[in-house]
Amino acid sequence: VKALRTMSLMGTLNYSLGHYEKAIDLLRDPQLRVADPTAALPALRTLARCYAKLGHLEAARSHYLQAASVSENYASDIDYDELATLYRDHALAEEDVDKRRALQEEGLRCWDLAIAVPGIPPVRGTDMRRRLETFRIQVNQERFEAASGDAADTGAKDTTLGSDKALDG
Repeated sequence: VKALRTMSLMGTLNYSLGHYEKAIDLLRDPQLRVADPTAALPALRTLARCYAKLGHLEAARSHYLQAASVSENYASDIDYDELATLYRDHALAEEDVDKRRALQEEGLRCWDLAIAVPGIPPVRGTDMRRRLETFRIQVNQERFEAASGDAADTGAKDTTLGSDKALDG
């Protein structure tokens, strides 16, 4: 167990130093989590954070959800909160509208899950609710603007068609 605990600590240290791939190499061995259950949660969270830093959304998502489901995890709101933030950040960078909307929905869903975790410290819960509401407002505003733009485009096309008909008549 000592050797595995040392690997876990080395993985966390490598993450702290910005050596994300080295941290992943040290922490991804499932034997580490099986043989040392106390190290499972920190290892999963660190793996998720490493994958997030490297831009591997699906791998990060998988590890955040595994961390959230660890039975000894009494603060799974942290995992859902970090995953929601990751989705939000990816949504902000995504140019494809459909992909951006899917990422936004996942972010909102994860923040809802985070807030629903029982026993959240009040300050952390308030902070998450504030970020959720801010993001929800941004998402709704973006969708409203997109819908308004679509309606304006449709109106402009109708006007153009109408003027063409006037020219023909």
